[in-house]
Amino acid sequence: MKYNNITVTSWDIYNPDETEKNIGNTIAIPENIYYKMINELEDFNPLFVEITKSEEIGYNQSNCRCLIFGNIISIEDEVIVLPYWAMSKFGLEPFVNVNIENVNNLQIIDYIQVRANQSDYVYWSSLKEQLEEKLSKIRAISIGDMINVHGIEFYVCKLKNELDQDILDGSLFDTDVKIDFDVPSDIIEEERIKKVKEEEERIRQEEIIREKERIRLEEEEKLKNKNFIGKGYSLSDNNNKEQRILTREEMAEIVRKRINQNK
Repeated sequence: MKYNNITVTSWDIYNPDETEKNIGNTIAIPENIYYKMINELEDFNPLFVEITKSEEIGYNQSNCRCLIFGNIISIEDEVIVLPYWAMSKFGLEPFVNVNIENVNNLQIIDYIQVRANQSDYVYWSSLKEQLEEKLSKIRAISIGDMINVHGIEFYVCKLKNELDQDILDGSLFDTDVKIDFDVPSDIIEEERIKKVKEEEERIRQEEIIREKERIRLEEEEKLKNKNFIGKGYSLSDNNNKEQRILTREEMAEIVRKRINQNK
């Protein structure tokens, strides 16, 4: 069953004291809708919901399939309350209208890969156990969802079903799931900055080499075109005439000739 045009907001606005809910995976929906959805369930299956932006606010609904996860609770107010990160993930502004409906037949998740926003967790001795404990309280999850463990945000970056196929979302209800850790975002950013700096240094060194080569070629060209011509007083009768510079032997020969002429 689908319910349309219900106001949505985040926990920090609805109840600023609900810090854990605001960074966690708890969804609150109006009490009347909650019990109607519960009554539609077969056997003892958990309640999964899908939230989409209402058509009346002009968004493409296909861009906002979300929130088939977490702990769904009921509240008396006619409002849906989500964690702030979920509002941001799906581009939901506070107090816009959304549609909500229950979802059946979700695929069972067998594998989850997460990426932390910080690498501090590598020093934790029981990280996997802590993350598994968090996941045990989540009914379903989708790509891009966030799990907060002691202030570090773990974002879901890959999901696989029992057939080892990639999926966008699925159920964690009553299943054992394998957890894998991707390279943390801060390390990825450090590596990116390192590569940028290395590339900048490579270009700078190439420019230095090119400039040195340019100067060398200029010097070679100057030497190639240099004429040994200048002004000076020669030992000939044309003392002020521009001519080539005589060698020491040639000068000595002229001196000897002049001495012989003056004898």
